[in-house]
Amino acid sequence: MKEKIYFTFLLLLSIISIYSGSSLKLIFFGTFLVFYIFSKKDFLYIIFVFLAIQYPGGLFYPPHDAFIEIGTNGVSFSFVFILTGFFKYLFLDKRRLKILYPFKNINWILLYSLFLVLISLFIGVASFNTLSKLFKTFVSLLFYIIIIREFKNKQSFIQFISLFFFVTIILFVWQLHDIVFTRKIASFFGITEFQSISLEFGLEDGRLIRVFYAPYFSFLTLLFSLYFLLNKNIKRFSKKYLIFLASISLISMLLTGTRGYSLQYIFVFIVFLFLSSRQSLIVIPSIILILWIAALVFPIFEKQIDLSTERLSTVLDFVKGDVTADNTLVRFTQRAPKVWNKYIEKPFFGFGYSHEGRDYNDDHVGNVTIFLQSGILGVTIYLMVLISIFLKIYNRILNTGKKKENLLIFAGVFSLIIAHSTSSTVFSYYFEPHIICIFGILLGFIKIFLFNIEERTDNQNVQ
Repeated sequence: MKEKIYFTFLLLLSIISIYSGSSLKLIFFGTFLVFYIFSKKDFLYIIFVFLAIQYPGGLFYPPHDAFIEIGTNGVSFSFVFILTGFFKYLFLDKRRLKILYPFKNINWILLYSLFLVLISLFIGVASFNTLSKLFKTFVSLLFYIIIIREFKNKQSFIQFISLFFFVTIILFVWQLHDIVFTRKIASFFGITEFQSISLEFGLEDGRLIRVFYAPYFSFLTLLFSLYFLLNKNIKRFSKKYLIFLASISLISMLLTGTRGYSLQYIFVFIVFLFLSSRQSLIVIPSIILILWIAALVFPIFEKQIDLSTERLSTVLDFVKGDVTADNTLVRFTQRAPKVWNKYIEKPFFGFGYSHEGRDYNDDHVGNVTIFLQSGILGVTIYLMVLISIFLKIYNRILNTGKKKENLLIFAGVFSLIIAHSTSSTVFSYYFEPHIICIFGILLGFIKIFLFNIEERTDNQNVQ
């Protein structure tokens, strides 16, 4: 409970400081880093940064995440935090735990990314923005070290995920506020439409309110809550609480009408239904009950549900052969061809981190973009690494007797391919802090709960 109170205070104080003036923002960020350096509960600060870099509902959106403002933007706080955390790891952390992960083949992706640097130098990285992107790409990788070291054993991970679940509830409440009152919380702090994301409202005019509050929180909460429902050996969370968390996580994404992520969430949920007992099926009526109560108390909420359902139904048009999904799939009709036509100019190695690659890089078309970044060779390496990861997870599942909860882990990792192919880039050579954070949390979870690799401070590994 102390961690939840402290985090809530930290979140509120950050909002007040950031939107009250640049001087207060600098004081807050500076104090935040000092407390983090000497803290023994790093997970509090990691979760905060993971939340902030997703700009929930438009909060912390640039330039408001700047540690030091330069013009209309500045030095992003997330990268200052990562460098500070790496400094702490190198010089101040006395534990010296070995960083373990069961997927060493990931090194091939890292090695090829270094090769892409040479390709980029050959093509051209003259602009400051391109050099900045290159710097941020490799600094982001350090975030993995900071995160994975937090997960020493099951107890440390459950402590982390307990606060993570709490933050997901806060985000869901904020999302409901924006839908019910048709006004973003961010707008109370002077966020303009240009600075925020999807700020247009108007349910009365038939426009869907697409409010995103850190979607990766809801995905990981959905996956972990369903896992704990299947795993009868973990008693930390009550069944009712886990059902509630799974319900709001799924509802949170469905309400945005985002088809790709919704397909990802639904896929994980369907796999859970096949694996679960009859008692766990209560998740379905729980979702219906929450939506019914919300629509009953706030009639405007029903319009949001109708518009979300209408948008999601366009997936059926796509399945029937309409590749434009009733003229709503711009990513396939406009974005993808633009990126692909650029890629075929250098099909073998791609454009790497060059200024041309950066200009055409489009996170909305992940499959085509990774070809642009790395060429056919880089995509082949990525595929081989992913296949090796899936095979290693599957073989581990076979060795553990095909436990239901472990099969769900496999489905959760596989679902990232759905998100990558239909919504936003997940697999990329342009490493971003939020993507690194997702993989850090997932691999830490897999390391401990699937491979049973735990660490002690005396460097004795437990398996």
